[in-house]
Amino acid sequence: MDKRRHKRFVKNFKTIFGLESKSFTGSLSDLSESGLFINTWNIFAPGSIIDIELFLPDGKTSLLKGQVKRITKSKFTYKNGMGIELIKKDSTYIKLLKSLDRVEKNVLILFADISGFSTLAETLLPYDIIHLLNRYFHMMNEVVIQHGGKINNYMGDGFMAIFDIKNDERDLLRGIKAGLEMLDAVNNHLRPYTQKFFRNDFKIGIGLHYGSVVVGTIGSGDNKRHTIIGNAVNFASHIESSNKLLGTEFLISENIYKLVYSSIKVKKIQKISIPGKAGLQILYEVLGLV
Repeated sequence: MDKRRHKRFVKNFKTIFGLESKSFTGSLSDLSESGLFINTWNIFAPGSIIDIELFLPDGKTSLLKGQVKRITKSKFTYKNGMGIELIKKDSTYIKLLKSLDRVEKNVLILFADISGFSTLAETLLPYDIIHLLNRYFHMMNEVVIQHGGKINNYMGDGFMAIFDIKNDERDLLRGIKAGLEMLDAVNNHLRPYTQKFFRNDFKIGIGLHYGSVVVGTIGSGDNKRHTIIGNAVNFASHIESSNKLLGTEFLISENIYKLVYSSIKVKKIQKISIPGKAGLQILYEVLGLV
């Protein structure tokens, strides 16, 4: 679990937890649908089953049961604590999660970006840049929607789309089909259009990854939006940016490949280093469907 999650909500929460006849107090530093993290000097061994009383700021109490999965110790700062996987949670805890508007789920994340856009933009008038971007985003949005996805965020000349996953292979293939049709739309329509009217080339890079994220609302006041946050999002973004390094157009992560390998044609890419990920990662260039 990410300890930074829900900081503004959990800082006032207190917990009483215990094993058999012993009980201790601690402070909650993280919570999610699957578990929580309690800061305390009194820690139990991994595997211990403990009862937890979670005192909410509104005066209500949530009764939980969990298994200790991870512990941290520090001789110098108050960072001792336990990561606990919840075995039993009550309706109060479920309502609390909903009120925080934070939900953990597995999603398929697609990032797309126009290759060499800065160079392209230097040769065009601002009006032409807006016109070309809107034409591009409109075509990409139609493809994404057609395959059950939704563009969640626009970032300059790029965007992030999300696909909900219920059936792993079938739903992951929807994202791959969307990526392939996006490339077809660019190569058959946008690229010839840009070459004819602006005397420039037009290519895109696509990165696809499947992983766990936190879905929620971020922002302040009237400037709020629903989005996803997590390491999986960062990884998907870095996969897309690896296209430039590898000279490819459409890359997917290894965990996607393992679930749909029998339905797609790929070219295996050698292991590369990706920021935010330990060790070397294997990416696959998608060539088409079987």
